[in-house]
Amino acid sequence: MHVVEAIGSGLEALAKGNLTYRLEAEMTGSFAKLKDNFNAALVQLEDAMKSVLSGTDGIGVGPTKSRRLPMICRAAPSSRPPAWSRRPPRWKRLQQP
Repeated sequence: MHVVEAIGSGLEALAKGNLTYRLEAEMTGSFAKLKDNFNAALVQLEDAMKSVLSGTDGIGVGPTKSRRLPMICRAAPSSRPPAWSRRPPRWKRLQQP
């Protein structure tokens, strides 16, 4: 495989979210260093994502987790606090066990 095609395939895999992709084509000289750096960067990125995911395991419980996460990630208007930080209406608090 041509060097440019190999690196292009690696970047395409990365753009699609594949953090396990590694360049395996034989490369020489400065291209070999580029290959090693690309693979090392993906290892670091994959490890960082694993760390983030393991650190978020305790966020939310059951269906609440899937409902609240998009709200937390969305930007809230600066004129008021984000929706997820406001208390529910009093009548909803009274109904909770």
